[in-house]
Amino acid sequence: MKDDGRITRVDVLAFEKWHIPEKVYMYKVEVNRENETVCGIVYRSFVEFNELYIKLCRRFPFAHLPPLSQGTNVGRSNIRKVAERRQADLQQFLNALFEYHPEVASSDLVYTFFHIIFRDSAPDESNQFLQLTKVDENDIPSKKVTGRIFLRLTYDQQDGDLNVFVGHVRGLKIINGQAPDSYVKTYLRPDPQRSSKRKTHVVKNTQMPTFNEEVCSYSLSIISKPIV
Repeated sequence: MKDDGRITRVDVLAFEKWHIPEKVYMYKVEVNRENETVCGIVYRSFVEFNELYIKLCRRFPFAHLPPLSQGTNVGRSNIRKVAERRQADLQQFLNALFEYHPEVASSDLVYTFFHIIFRDSAPDESNQFLQLTKVDENDIPSKKVTGRIFLRLTYDQQDGDLNVFVGHVRGLKIINGQAPDSYVKTYLRPDPQRSSKRKTHVVKNTQMPTFNEEVCSYSLSIISKPIV
């Protein structure tokens, strides 16, 4: 993810009401990178920011990052007044992260979080009520998986580790008028016992699930001729 360029500053510009398909306020975030004249724009929910915050606190307990939510329940992010208060909390958190904690700000957790995903490159297409894909009347429901997936694989030659990042999926098929609940599994072959199996969280009721999740780090040094 650091190939995208070093992040120097992140600003929360605004928030918008989205339906993906559930109603949620998404924060429009401007990402400034070193040696780039055009800033990137990403869209993240408060719940996603909160997940990042929890992961950072667990990995870097010494950092003492400012809290995100001041007495507001995470589940109430669809209330405008709460979204307004949270925008200020998010900006305070991001300012502290990039100004006072460079070792945390340069971590893979942060760069994965602000990496451009499908939602960011096509916000108008993502922000809408679920549109069912037309299915031919002669189509027979099956368990065959359809669609396209965005993955990023990075290999650390020094440590012999393969990192798997799952971004998003597009074009999942509607069966019997219902959008799927989706997740992604990864395996490292050969693995008869499937001990290398990893799984993302579940994204419900959408043809365009976004995971934005670093699934795992496989150690290839102990496996002969591994295949993902």
